[in-house]
Amino acid sequence: MTARVALCAALLGLFTALSATAQRGLEAPRIRDEPRPANAGLPRVDRLTPLVRMVEAVSPAVVNISTERLQKNPYYRSGLFDLLFNGGEAPSRFVENSLGSGVIVDPRGYVVTNEHVLAAASRIQVTLIDGRQVAAEFIGSAADYDLAVLKLADDGPWPYLSVEVDDDMHPGETVAVIGNPFGHESTVTTGILSGLRRQVETGGKRFTDFLQTDAAINPGNSGGALLNLNGDLIGIPTVVDARAQNIGFAIPVARVRKVLDEVLRFGEVQRVWLGMSAENLEGRLSRRELERLGLPNGKGLLVTRVWDDLPADRAGLKPGDVVVSIDGAEAGTPTDFETALSRIRLGDLFRMKVWREGSLREIECRAEPVPIERGAEYLRRLAGLECAERRDGFGRRLVVIEKVVPGSPAAEVGLVEGLALLRVGDVQPESLDDVHEELFRNLGRAVLWLVVSDGRDAYRVKLTL
Repeated sequence: MTARVALCAALLGLFTALSATAQRGLEAPRIRDEPRPANAGLPRVDRLTPLVRMVEAVSPAVVNISTERLQKNPYYRSGLFDLLFNGGEAPSRFVENSLGSGVIVDPRGYVVTNEHVLAAASRIQVTLIDGRQVAAEFIGSAADYDLAVLKLADDGPWPYLSVEVDDDMHPGETVAVIGNPFGHESTVTTGILSGLRRQVETGGKRFTDFLQTDAAINPGNSGGALLNLNGDLIGIPTVVDARAQNIGFAIPVARVRKVLDEVLRFGEVQRVWLGMSAENLEGRLSRRELERLGLPNGKGLLVTRVWDDLPADRAGLKPGDVVVSIDGAEAGTPTDFETALSRIRLGDLFRMKVWREGSLREIECRAEPVPIERGAEYLRRLAGLECAERRDGFGRRLVVIEKVVPGSPAAEVGLVEGLALLRVGDVQPESLDDVHEELFRNLGRAVLWLVVSDGRDAYRVKLTL
């Protein structure tokens, strides 16, 4: 009996073990966790940021400009080339290529770029972001502004950026530069607007209204677009400070607007002149005199003379007034004054803030061109000179002094009849208009530098107007 019980127990244990084994065989096999990317748990975000959307929208209006320029070979038929070419014929000319950027600023296909990008090009070709290549015609330029205007061969309509938007700009706001550095098309760099109204010297001229940015500007970016996050064109990149990193400058859009408008209307940029003389107030008056004038900070331009029947006179400006600002821009120095005027288009009405008899008032003035037709009159009245155009023994045009008014500034510095004017201000005059333009350009400074010659020697003369 006992043996039977033991056998049954053994059989039961064997059955139980077999049942458990069978049950385990029916269970699904265990699988190890697969590896996952480190960012798998992060929430997905919208990468189409305002900057990305802006760049996608405006890029078609920023173009690549390639130019060809024929250069004379300075070593043509020289001993050096005979040596290099083993007596063969050296080329008399060669083609020089350059690359830059431009911005379409009108649906008809007008393009603005830097004047130095063109550099007397004999052939200009524009490449769009979609790869199309279009020939472009040179329309006009303004070397003093380092800006030029082109016209695409086809009428369009073309994608473009307006130059009419001139909202407040804020140092620290995000900006982008789009251009073609080193031929890399539609390159985008970003940064902030680092500063406003920066004083910059370029092309021998000094400006006090350039925009500064730390967005990278490299060779080839010149003539491209400086934009805010709204896609507004706020400037044209033009120059960098080679002594530093990420200090670049752009021509403000107000200056671009003036050049475009006047090149299309007149074929050239015409300088605004108000018909007044002024001198820097800072450092010239005592604290008591400044208090008497009522000036809060001692900065401004003291009006010393106003000529009859010219814009300043018609606006009601008077000697003794102190000009504080022009069209919202400070006018603390003659350079500030000239820079502010250089942004105003001919025919536009603008406002000047003026201190007079201890109170600030605003007067309205209309921008008019330099009255070249009255140049001879002002040259005689202010300098005491009468000049005439002549040709030298080689047929070259020059300007000579024909008469010196006794007791005039010209007579006081020893100028006499027959002297040739080799230089007037910043130009080498070939015509009376050249002389008159420089006279008007320097009236605000009240000084005109001359280089004169008697045919043997040359003399530099400072003429106080």
